Amino acid sequence: MFFTSKTFRSQKGATQCILGLGTHQEFVDRPTADIYISILAFCLQGRSLEELKTYINNNHFSWKYIEWLTRHNFLIKTTNTYLSECEELYIKNQLFLDSLFNRTFDMKKIFGDYTIIIAGCGGIGNFISYAVSSLPVKKIVLIDFDHIEKSNLNRQFLFTTSDIGQLKTEILAKALRERGCKAEIETYSSKTSYQTLSEILSSNEGKMFCVLSADSAGILQDTTKCFAKYEVPFINVGYFNDIAAIGPLYDRDHACPLCGNTLNVEAKYSATDTNNLYELVNRNYSAPSSFTNNALASAMAMSDIISYIVGDKEGVQSFNKRIGIDTRTLKRYELPVEKDWKCKYCGK
Repeated sequence: MFFTSKTFRSQKGATQCILGLGTHQEFVDRPTADIYISILAFCLQGRSLEELKTYINNNHFSWKYIEWLTRHNFLIKTTNTYLSECEELYIKNQLFLDSLFNRTFDMKKIFGDYTIIIAGCGGIGNFISYAVSSLPVKKIVLIDFDHIEKSNLNRQFLFTTSDIGQLKTEILAKALRERGCKAEIETYSSKTSYQTLSEILSSNEGKMFCVLSADSAGILQDTTKCFAKYEVPFINVGYFNDIAAIGPLYDRDHACPLCGNTLNVEAKYSATDTNNLYELVNRNYSAPSSFTNNALASAMAMSDIISYIVGDKEGVQSFNKRIGIDTRTLKRYELPVEKDWKCKYCGK
């Protein structure tokens, strides 16, 4: 069957037309565009191959027009009724993925065997879990030992004032279920640690991916060792004040966040008064966590997570680098992280 893509739009001009939207739009001369539009109009309700061949022959069109439309995913060739087997909860994501990668996906086949582990259920965890719950994943695992505080509500949007004082994991799981999440949800109201992650990774089968919003070097060191041992890919997500940041996305072929000590987590200081003052001042730090830097970092991460899971490895932006975006100017920064095969955390 051939169906006109739901994400196709056109702009008609006197001599030239724009077919498609976003990064996949094409400029086409008006006479040729008229032919394309007539074919797409014919296929709005779906047509069989024989019906389409008859239409092409009766109108004396070349089959090259069909090839061009299918190559650009404006005309979708599928054995199923277009979108009819996609559950309503997933339809908009189905359309987004089709548009993003310029091809049609079987979402259940791609995401259905995945367990997504979300380590940290604060601002990043709210956004990521919200996004993941609208994909047909098998299971979501939530890890966090914190209770909800009033100061969380400026960006942890799945919590309300009535939730203050309760465990983040339990309230987040409840909120996801109320939004129609069909995945199994498992909660661990404990700190993210090597022991907790080992328990999770060893007790789950199938494909796994972890999103880590680590707020300390110790957590990052522990978790990286664990993911490397079990060969589970993960991405570190967060912010450096006004710069939303992700990466590097780790798998066994690419750098972990600690390769080359780029975060300086192993800095050595002598026990002098001056260095003690550095530590004293640093303890005064309070993270400027807002909707903006949390939402932007989470959106960046989801883009790479989706690219990784669907197998578009060339589209993963944070392989072997840390990416930051200034939340005011939207300027992009990159910090290369070279894969270290002798890394004490992920090396062989």
